[in-house]
Amino acid sequence: MKKYSHIELQTEINRLSFQIEQIKNKVDESKELNILYNRLLIERAHVRKKLKEAESKNIFSYLPKFKKKKKKIICDYFAK
Repeated sequence: MKKYSHIELQTEINRLSFQIEQIKNKVDESKELNILYNRLLIERAHVRKKLKEAESKNIFSYLPKFKKKKKKIICDYFAK
């Protein structure tokens, strides 16, 4: 997995945002532009998530999320 710098990620977000703005008004013209627009939105969201994770300095953000076990109470056994 390649590590990206903050500057590279921000540049990629800016590039994608520019492309999205260029296509935004033409989305209704064709199916291909609509598909491209949606793909660019998803790609920009993915890059934003990478940037957010890269900026996070909290060690716990890198660990997988564990579900907290809910304690069973006696009425859970009788509920239908």
